Amino acid sequence: MPVICDYTPDKELVVFRHIGDVPDDEFLAAYREFFQSSDVIAAIRLLVDLSETVSSPRSSQALRSLAELMRKVYGGGETRRRVAVVAPADLSFGLARMYQVFSDNVPWEFVVFRDADAARAWLGISDVLNGGEEYDAHRDRTPHH
Repeated sequence: MPVICDYTPDKELVVFRHIGDVPDDEFLAAYREFFQSSDVIAAIRLLVDLSETVSSPRSSQALRSLAELMRKVYGGGETRRRVAVVAPADLSFGLARMYQVFSDNVPWEFVVFRDADAARAWLGISDVLNGGEEYDAHRDRTPHH
C-alpha cells in the first residue's frame, strides 16, 4: 500500500499518510522521490500520519536510511522545521520514537503524538487544509509532486 503525500504550499505544509502494509523499499522510495524531485524542501511543517498503517514491516535500517536522507535534504539549512508524527498504535509510536533518535542531528523539532488534533495544534495549523476542505485522514488523496 502507499505513502501518499499532499503538499499545501500556502501553509508550508506537507502531509504524509501511510496506508496499510508499506514495505521498507516502498517507504524509502516514496520519501526519496518526494524530497529529491520537488521544491517542497522549503516546507516548514510536516505531518506524518501513521493512523492507517501497519508498522510491523518497518526495519531499523529503513529508519536509519530515512534519517540519512533527511540529513542530506535539511542538514545545511538554518530554518527550524517542525515535524509531527501521529502514531496511535504502540508499535508505530515506538518506531517513530526510534526514528526520532536516529534523526537527532537533523535541524528540526520532531514530536510523536498519539492524537491527530494534538499534532495539528503543535504544528500551528487549523483543521482546515487545502482550500477550505476539512482535513480527514481517511479520505483518498492523490500524491502531489
